[in-house]
Amino acid sequence: MKTIQRFGFLVIAFMLCAPALQAQELMGADKTLRFFMEKALEDALHEQQLQLPFEEDELDFWKDQRNFERALKKQSYTAYHVYVNSKWEAYSKHSASHSIDCNHSTQYYKQAAFYARNSNKSLVAQAIEQENATVQSSTTSLEKKQ
Repeated sequence: MKTIQRFGFLVIAFMLCAPALQAQELMGADKTLRFFMEKALEDALHEQQLQLPFEEDELDFWKDQRNFERALKKQSYTAYHVYVNSKWEAYSKHSASHSIDCNHSTQYYKQAAFYARNSNKSLVAQAIEQENATVQSSTTSLEKKQ
């Protein structure tokens, strides 16, 4: 009898905690996306100030940047798009606030063109919605199992 009561208590405790767990998972996803948004802004600032003495060093830098973005895209499509959109916003704000005489390299402008082509706010919003729905459905399916 005590085993049944303990089991009943565990089921009730899980049902009461499930919404908190779901909210915690959503907050975790939000923190991750916020991290990549902030990382993109930091990276853009660094790239705008980048002055490397040798072309080979600069080519290596941009190759590493593209490799980071490819890896991010494989890891989390949503985080990748948040990162790219945030980069494009930082690049476009920089462009609007500086004159044409701003001394950036050809590689910088190639990367800016890439961000312009690949940024899509509606796609990011849609991806975030899908990610939140996935977290919610996994939590709901756990609740149904109990």
